[in-house]
Amino acid sequence: MAEVEPKPLPQGADIDALRARVDTALRAEDPVVALIALVRELFADGYDEGPALGALEDSRARLRQQDRETDEDRVMDVMDVLTGWCPPDAILRRDPPLDTPSDRS
Repeated sequence: MAEVEPKPLPQGADIDALRARVDTALRAEDPVVALIALVRELFADGYDEGPALGALEDSRARLRQQDRETDEDRVMDVMDVLTGWCPPDAILRRDPPLDTPSDRS
């Protein structure tokens, strides 16, 4: 499995709207579950793992600047499942990945 690296958001992506979506997820009853749902929404919107991780990294850095350690930890928990720093069955991946050709049987 290829290592996931943070990548820039696609051109035209609204970083302020994405930051607002992260903040909304962080106010949910279970912020980690809400953040994972947000990443799945990003996948549905056409993002792959790299830009999704980049969006989370942007939010993590912003939360650190705002001294919101608990929220930063929650974002980092979701970053861990994107990068594979978790049990194998918990890894969060776009299905199918963008760089994998479809079945050509």
